[in-house]
Amino acid sequence: METTYDVKIYKILTYKGARKTTYTVRWVVAGKRWREPFNTVALAEGFRSELIQATGKGEAFVIATGLPVSHRSKSAAMSWYKFAVEYVDARWPELGGNSRRNTAKTLTATTIALLRARPTELFQGGHRSGDGRVVGDQCRTDKAPGRLSEMSDVSTLPSGSLVGYVSCSTGPAARAR
Repeated sequence: METTYDVKIYKILTYKGARKTTYTVRWVVAGKRWREPFNTVALAEGFRSELIQATGKGEAFVIATGLPVSHRSKSAAMSWYKFAVEYVDARWPELGGNSRRNTAKTLTATTIALLRARPTELFQGGHRSGDGRVVGDQCRTDKAPGRLSEMSDVSTLPSGSLVGYVSCSTGPAARAR
């Protein structure tokens, strides 16, 4: 998260349209222009006041969002991976076998799609088998894995795409097949 103190805040722009009037707060962060429209002048002045107060306190602004660091949402404080792990930990005990499999497939595909690193770089706890698959420790069915490296068999497509396949041996029933 890159931040800067290079901030300029302009006066509120008023646009009087045929149906309604819009009040737009305009500001520049590190050379990038930002604007936020409001339906009332009071809302616009309140938001502009928050921006001015943040600059007055010497607060840094996030370049990617144009907002002060204090305006970050609570969802930005938690990473997707941490959210996915906490979700699985909370839901796993009450899910049936098919629901567990579908939850794992969905969250794995989503997590891999959101990653910037290649999927195989995540599995540092495992090792590569002869056919190129990453193999780690056995996972148990009664408890959701806390880390992706606890899954027993993680394979990626040979083309190097970010879509992968995750499977987990779950005990005697799975071995009997």
